[in-house]
Amino acid sequence: MKENAKLAVFGIALYMAAKALLNLILDFGMTNISMLILTAFLAFLLIMPSKTIEKLGFLFRYANYITGVILLLFVVQGLSYNLTHLPQSLLYVIEGVIDTVFAILLFVNKDIKKFFEEK
Repeated sequence: MKENAKLAVFGIALYMAAKALLNLILDFGMTNISMLILTAFLAFLLIMPSKTIEKLGFLFRYANYITGVILLLFVVQGLSYNLTHLPQSLLYVIEGVIDTVFAILLFVNKDIKKFFEEK
């Protein structure tokens, strides 16, 4: 279970990193820089040893919720524009759907929640 959760979180972090880098290349802006920082934060929490994380207990315990909320904020930010500019923005709508699915996973998946609560 813990390994599955770690793989899921790693996959989400990898997706976020790829997305952030691609968006940064396409449009260098504050939103994309924020996404890159969030990705680095999540990766940091994944690779840090437990003793270091104990000092960041509160921050780590809620990292899945923090990350999920930020993903959903990015979705909401572009939703109106992306939906009114279909089909040109279809890629961004798909990105928003993926972000939403990952946010929901971070919120409700029992293994992921347990992974963040117990590390």
